[in-house]
Amino acid sequence: MLVPWCPHVKFQVRLEKQLVELLPQKENQIMFYAGALEKVYIMNLDPLKELVMSCYSNTGRPALNQPEIFRALVLASH
Repeated sequence: MLVPWCPHVKFQVRLEKQLVELLPQKENQIMFYAGALEKVYIMNLDPLKELVMSCYSNTGRPALNQPEIFRALVLASH
C-alpha cells in the first residue's frame, strides 16, 4: 500500500527551505554536495509512481516515503 506521494514541487520547496536555513553554517558541505543536490532537485520522480503502484499490495503496512527511497538510490550511485 502506498501512502500519499509527495509531489516533486513540494520536495523542491522543502529542499530549498532547508538549504537556505543551513547555508550560513554549512556552506562548505553544501558546496561539496552541490552536484548530488542538483540531481535530486531536478529529477522529477512523479511519473515513477504509476510504474511502481502495481508492485504494492492494497493491504498491510504502507510503504512510507516512496520517492525518498528512489532518491536515496540515485544519491548512493552518485
